[in-house]
Amino acid sequence: MVDDREQSLGLDPERADTDGDGLNDAHELRLGTNATVPDTDGDGLEDGPEVREYGTDPTRADTDRDTLDDGREVANGSSSPVRWDTDDDGLNDARELALGTDPTAADTDGDGLSDAHEVVRTDRYPGADPLRKDVFVEIDYMRDYALPAEERSLIVEKFANAPVENPDGTTGITLHLQRGEQVPYRQVLDDRGSDEIESEYFDHAREGYHYAILVDQSGLAATEERETVDGAATPGTGLFHVSGSVDDTRMGTTFMHELGHSLGLSGVYRGIDSTTVPFEQYPSMMNYNSPPDYYGYTGNGSSFDDWATVGKRMDEPIRTRGVRVDCVDPTFAGGSGSAENPYEIANVTQLNCIRADLSANYELVADIDATGRRGFDPVGDRLAGAPFTGTLDGNGHAISGLTLRHQNRKYVGLFDIMGGTVLDLRITDADVVGKSYVGVLAAENRGTIRNVTISGSVSGVDGGVESGDAIGGVVAINGDGLGNRGNLPTDATIALTTADVDVKGVDGGGLTAFNYGRITRSAATGNVTGAFYNSPSELGGLAGGNAGRITESFATGTVSGASNVGGLVGEHYRGTIADTYATGTVRATYKGVGGLVGTHREGRIVRSYANGRLEVGNRVPAVGAIAGQSLRGSVEASYWNAGRYDVDQAVGERTDSLEGIADSPANRSAWTITPVENPTGEAARDALSGLSFDSVWKTTDGHPTLAWAENRDR
Repeated sequence: MVDDREQSLGLDPERADTDGDGLNDAHELRLGTNATVPDTDGDGLEDGPEVREYGTDPTRADTDRDTLDDGREVANGSSSPVRWDTDDDGLNDARELALGTDPTAADTDGDGLSDAHEVVRTDRYPGADPLRKDVFVEIDYMRDYALPAEERSLIVEKFANAPVENPDGTTGITLHLQRGEQVPYRQVLDDRGSDEIESEYFDHAREGYHYAILVDQSGLAATEERETVDGAATPGTGLFHVSGSVDDTRMGTTFMHELGHSLGLSGVYRGIDSTTVPFEQYPSMMNYNSPPDYYGYTGNGSSFDDWATVGKRMDEPIRTRGVRVDCVDPTFAGGSGSAENPYEIANVTQLNCIRADLSANYELVADIDATGRRGFDPVGDRLAGAPFTGTLDGNGHAISGLTLRHQNRKYVGLFDIMGGTVLDLRITDADVVGKSYVGVLAAENRGTIRNVTISGSVSGVDGGVESGDAIGGVVAINGDGLGNRGNLPTDATIALTTADVDVKGVDGGGLTAFNYGRITRSAATGNVTGAFYNSPSELGGLAGGNAGRITESFATGTVSGASNVGGLVGEHYRGTIADTYATGTVRATYKGVGGLVGTHREGRIVRSYANGRLEVGNRVPAVGAIAGQSLRGSVEASYWNAGRYDVDQAVGERTDSLEGIADSPANRSAWTITPVENPTGEAARDALSGLSFDSVWKTTDGHPTLAWAENRDR
């Protein structure tokens, strides 16, 4: 930086770093920080360490927008200044500090329930405390069996007085016993019957509850010597049986014994369920030699400490049952969710919590790095009739590293199904895998997608191999035509959207697998590869199949498959393809192979051209520069580059009416050998006279392109 400029900016030309903050003056000017003030944003951290050490924004006091200044988060060391919710539990760092919970641990008290669940979901966990261990048990019953009140109170008291330390400084465990509902009677409840009852009647499955069933006799622990028992547990699952046909004391002690198993007292000490270890040596009700009316686990000073083991292992059975952190009463970076004041999304946790209100409006206020956040669940639920109907406005920001890997699941994407609007969004380096109906943005779109760009990869995997169907770079299905291929077009729209996504599946397209709606001013530049484990068919550079309207759009990637393979569309069922082009290589091994469309069944192709290559075997039938085969459709004012396609016909096999295409070797429209072939620049106007230049098409130094694309690239 020259001295005169430094002086005009109030900088010291004798010092490279005027304010001594560790960043030279030129660097600060590029960053937009104040080169005369060490701490531009006044958050207590100098600009140099913010950039080089902490990765925070030196121009924003609260980089992660959690209402805690960066300097405070660095000083207390208990939360990250670049993560709104450091532990991803659904409570932001500021709220956790106010509550006294640990912002770096999703489950502060280690009871298997996340802090957010315990704080917010009071309907599901009444009386829970994130600073004191809680155990929830749902108790269903046969006949009118019930845990007697006296025994119930005694068990609750034993847990309350347990010598187990809590983060709030108290000791004890709060035991919540919730009586559920009556279940069908079976004299002996075995494994299979237990699974059936659990599946139908366990109201709190996968919610962190243990599940007790009061039975007549249990067959869970059946042996050759004894077919039934009064109580049994399945360690590691949270499920246990207790006989309701025994006396009150026996029922109470059996209940607490089996609950002990469910809490981790199993297989960790030889005295548990022992008939040989004396009670005096291991004075616990987990010992079969305990007195029949004895209630209690061992503590410190015994040969084995039951309570210490419970305190350490109590979360394992419920954690392994799939308890997950839901978006419970999420806190966004701002906004109210209305159209005028949308919720503000500043991090990946908030992005995930769009699912909390599917009809609200959202906007990104920062780029989001989703790298490392694997297994993202799709937002919305097609099967439950719960689409996303709100708005997601990216404001030009990017979501990078979005990863969804659900090999055994159908309908995978950031959204399962959306009927709202997504606009002005970038998704970069996405990695999306599903069984079938898979797209990076959505499995099914019934709304509007506008000005979205996506890069990455998407594939369909079935049985461990890439053989899933309906795979799209942006969406699997565009329009309300799922399962009704060939229906009338819908209002679903994809506009001004570009995908540079590598697509792999049995059928699919660079933008969408099937279009029943409208695609306009959009492009796909990634490769589309058929999964040859099955017979890949209906593959297109832009769309695998089309029964809607595609206008002013193009595809440039390589498309590979067996049949019905096209540079733009694999199979055109009906509707219109207008003002489009394809320049990619098309490879196929069976039939119905076209530079623009593989198989053209009905509808129109108009003002379009193919300028790629065909790579097929000599014996592959139905191969054409425009379409491999055409049944009842029409093609008007369309062109192909005869110098690039090693075929003599625009359409390989046809029973239709062709207008505007001359398909004899002597007269192949305007695309002939140089200098007339490959018309470039202004010469393209005459050579491709059927195209609407200036309004829709533009000439370039090379081959013509669409006006919107040229203007967008400038």
